[in-house]
Amino acid sequence: GSGLNAVQVFDAEDLLARFGDDADLAVSILPDVLQGLAGEIDLLRGALERDELAAASLHAHTAKGLAGTAAATAMITLIRSIEAAVKAGDVAAARVAAADLDEQLKVLRAAVENWLAARSH
Repeated sequence: GSGLNAVQVFDAEDLLARFGDDADLAVSILPDVLQGLAGEIDLLRGALERDELAAASLHAHTAKGLAGTAAATAMITLIRSIEAAVKAGDVAAARVAAADLDEQLKVLRAAVENWLAARSH
């Protein structure tokens, strides 16, 4: 663990601001956003394994958008670093960064679940 705090992993205030402070909407849409993000991460990693840089760039961009919708600050930072490596044609660096995606997704899911649980009382 790199000692990320919950604010960096998931910014609930930013999330609510994105949904016009409509917490019910944010709560209802978050699970779908995380599922979509998980799918894009799988596709991104697959593209990197096959040296498909154009596809990797596309999936990274889509994943970054989804992470943005979820206000997943740390995930956005990680995906940006992958995007930069892909753009530079440095597949090795992109793969190294991408190796952290699953862990980051796990941490993000836990943070979101904690937030949802706290809101449901």
